Amino acid sequence: EDALAAELVVWDDDSPALQATMSPTTLPESAQPYPQAMTISRGGAAADQTLTVELSAVIAGEYQLDNGSEIQFWQDGQALQWKNPAEPGIALFVIPAGQSSSNVDVLACADGHDDGSRIVAVYADATGYAPGSAWVMTSDLPFPDYTVAAITTPTTELTSSDLFPLAVTIRNVGSLATPTGLRV
Repeated sequence: EDALAAELVVWDDDSPALQATMSPTTLPESAQPYPQAMTISRGGAAADQTLTVELSAVIAGEYQLDNGSEIQFWQDGQALQWKNPAEPGIALFVIPAGQSSSNVDVLACADGHDDGSRIVAVYADATGYAPGSAWVMTSDLPFPDYTVAAITTPTTELTSSDLFPLAVTIRNVGSLATPTGLRV
């Protein structure tokens, strides 16, 4: 058995920072936003005040902010406001006071162009915080796309040698129906 060793240097773990996470990481193009697909978390600072976060996206291979043609950020049934409506590209999102994180709905825009799958980098930035980033793939390809919707575990205490049933529920969030008779 071979061992791998590496030096890890932590430059700064004390400053306030944002974290952006996407789930799922592949979104089919749609007319409806995917609910709570992105979570923005703040760490390293008190959560006693609201925090305005600037959200932006860049499509891989392009060198400008997406203006909402590929991806949009939504909350409470409507698109988030642009920081500067005359130059769309940065949406404003608020993490409420008392919360360390909040969710954003994400719309992978059905743009009518057959452009396949595209990787989009998403950025979260706020004054006084190190920025956070995540990525998502948007796709107009017709395919079933399965995500784990729920995992049910035993409610009783287990020991290391116990066997137990595990129930996993999967959901198709893709743009193509699940084939009849598919075995998982």
